[in-house]
Amino acid sequence: MNVSRAIIDDLYPLYEAGEASAESRALIEQYLAEHPAEAATLRAAIELPLVEPPPDLEARSLKRTIWLLREGSTIGAAALALSYAPTAISYIERGKLHILYQDLPGISALTYLAAIALWAGFFFVCWRIRAAGLLPRRTWPARMVWVLIGTTIGLAACAPIQSWTGWTRTVNILPCLAFTVAILMGEWLGQIPKVNELTRPITIFTDPGDDGRD
Repeated sequence: MNVSRAIIDDLYPLYEAGEASAESRALIEQYLAEHPAEAATLRAAIELPLVEPPPDLEARSLKRTIWLLREGSTIGAAALALSYAPTAISYIERGKLHILYQDLPGISALTYLAAIALWAGFFFVCWRIRAAGLLPRRTWPARMVWVLIGTTIGLAACAPIQSWTGWTRTVNILPCLAFTVAILMGEWLGQIPKVNELTRPITIFTDPGDDGRD
């Protein structure tokens, strides 16, 4: 049987790892018996150079992980607070009760935009640490937390949106929309990352521009 070197190159790593089938092993051994001079070149082709990790890799990874967890918690708390601020903030002026979204709609709209930006930052941080396996898995308690967060934010936004737009069906649609987005994001973040989504620890825990000298 005439077997090309390209086929042997593809099969030889599996052969060395002990994962090749019996037929593949027999094919490779027959080829090596017929071409003994190529055995050394095949072994050299799969040998990888030893890479010495930085001596402070573990400390840097731990430091970066702690920083990311704190950053995520801070951004998430700020995003949650701003999501409720337009309906929660009220003040009394000249004996009259004022609610932020009714009397200062412009500031309220900016507050919602800031909340959306913070939520985007929160999910970006979660994405950064997702590969480290430090986020809650897709359990029912975790799902309930996402459901409650999404639903309550949607309900809190109903009154301002309805007041500004006059859309009477806001209370029927907005909580469901926020609930759906929250549960989908929670499901995505709770997934175990696939192999092609993983990177080296130094790139998971370190900023692209961080040279690790600090």
